[in-house]
Amino acid sequence: MGTLRKYEPSITDSDIDPLYKRVRWDVILRWYREAHEAYFRDVHLDFGSLHERGYGVVIRSDAHDRRLPIQRDDSPVVLTRVESIGKSSFAYTQAVVLGDKLAVKSNIVSVLLKQELPTPIPQDIRSKLES
Repeated sequence: MGTLRKYEPSITDSDIDPLYKRVRWDVILRWYREAHEAYFRDVHLDFGSLHERGYGVVIRSDAHDRRLPIQRDDSPVVLTRVESIGKSSFAYTQAVVLGDKLAVKSNIVSVLLKQELPTPIPQDIRSKLES
């Protein structure tokens, strides 16, 4: 549905788990957040203005499939794409790839809220998510 967006994080020494010698899970989640924020900036969806309009967004569910460890000398790329848009929710996929190998794939569903209840996604927001 949406355009595939790429984000290229860097790996620092502090990102590495000293015991397992691979990137820590919390770092991968930070990359996802940074890629997610970049995606929404690219489509001009400003969560600050949504908040001013009385909306909030919450992650309803997420599932992660970790396939490969990410090492210090790897060059990860985080891919993000909105896959579907429902009445009050939207689903997107994020993945970390190392060249042509899939390291992590995640499916996330977020819900638009108003007064803490799911609310239909307005057309202006829907159009941005579809781009």
